[in-house]
Amino acid sequence: MPTVKAQQAFLLPVDELWEILGEFGDTGKWSGRPKDACEQEGEGIGSLRTLILADGRTIVDRLEAPSESR
Repeated sequence: MPTVKAQQAFLLPVDELWEILGEFGDTGKWSGRPKDACEQEGEGIGSLRTLILADGRTIVDRLEAPSESR
């Protein structure tokens, strides 16, 4: 399975950023897409989220490990 890693600096307090990005199944907070454009199956490690793109294609992500690092 391919692995993608990215790094980005943000100019806001880490607690505010974590509030936006921290929920695996709620991509609407940061993507600008409607909440129903992301469907989550399961909870915690091993859960899947399906992102439905504007053109109808889908991306499926699996949560490998939660991160509490802020």
